[in-house]
Amino acid sequence: MESLFSQFGVFAPLLSNDIPTSLLDKIVNTIFIFFNNSSFLAIEFLGNYVINYIMFAIIFVALILLIKPLLKLIFITFRKLASKTKNTYDDRIVNYFLEKRNSSLISLEVVISLYLSLKILWLSSQVQNVVNSLAIIFITIFIVSLLIDIIKYAISSKYSSESDPRANSLLLIFPVIKIIIWILATFFVLSNLGYDVSALLAGLGIGGVAFALASQSFLSDLISFVSILSDKPIEIGDYISIKGIEGTVKKIGIKSTRIERNLGEEVIIPNSTITGTDLFNYKRLYKRRFDIVLQISPNTTNEKLQIIPTIVNELIAKNKTLELVRCSLDAIGDFSYNFTIIVYVLTPDGAVYFKLKEDFIYKIKTELENNNINLAYPIMEIAK
Repeated sequence: MESLFSQFGVFAPLLSNDIPTSLLDKIVNTIFIFFNNSSFLAIEFLGNYVINYIMFAIIFVALILLIKPLLKLIFITFRKLASKTKNTYDDRIVNYFLEKRNSSLISLEVVISLYLSLKILWLSSQVQNVVNSLAIIFITIFIVSLLIDIIKYAISSKYSSESDPRANSLLLIFPVIKIIIWILATFFVLSNLGYDVSALLAGLGIGGVAFALASQSFLSDLISFVSILSDKPIEIGDYISIKGIEGTVKKIGIKSTRIERNLGEEVIIPNSTITGTDLFNYKRLYKRRFDIVLQISPNTTNEKLQIIPTIVNELIAKNKTLELVRCSLDAIGDFSYNFTIIVYVLTPDGAVYFKLKEDFIYKIKTELENNNINLAYPIMEIAK
């Protein structure tokens, strides 16, 4: 009887005389001779012999046993590579999927093994199209689910502090992000299945334009909100000035930002105004400057005038938070000698800045009085 397996191209190479003789060849040939002499294995069902179904089952199980540790090895390799980078986000994401190992990963192993194992069976063109379509749909669902999990986990990891409201704000718009991703995935699947999605895209584009025009203000603030989170021109707790309004940032929402002014009142500013207007962020300062002009009496001698820079230098040396730029005699006015003092306060804190400036002025006045150096006052002579 003619060999059963020589009828199929997938087995023909195994029975070829061109293959060098080896122990493995003998084992394979022995197995195939055994299969060939078995009448049960020659039974045909749905266009395939029983032996084909047995080989399908063997390859399917073998692939599952192979792919499962292979995926684990891939994730472990990614974790080692992630540990070598400077940022921690990739480490968190890889560890998240290593710990999770949910049903989607197991299903992926099964589907890949099933799809590859089916290649050994003869399938009609209709069935093959169904298998390919199901594979495209599953792979798309898996990748989209994976992408959504990564985005959500990245948001939760980056803004993990309970006092940071930005995580809640981002999670509020997260359903919108999911809908957009799933819509794009649906178009991808339909296009790969042979459907013409151009008309659907055109209709969606017209609807999108109408929606954008109706919600232009909200979308502008929403885009500005994303820009604020990514570019970080302001953060919670920053002391800012915008359009003449000064205060501390208390909340950054999807549509607006709330600022508490010095007197306690709350000002609500649209996010589009934050990103579209000149903004001064005083918290980003690492030092602040103040200038003082001392107007000394014209009756003061040169010896006492030369003492003033020494007095200022000694006061600055006693306080490490102050840095002297210069103290010099700049001009002789109509009724005074004018000294200019420029000082940096090495802190961005506004309250500390004003307190140190006030203390410095008091100490300057005290030292001038101790050295009998008088400040000048305008004198007006009245003609008789």
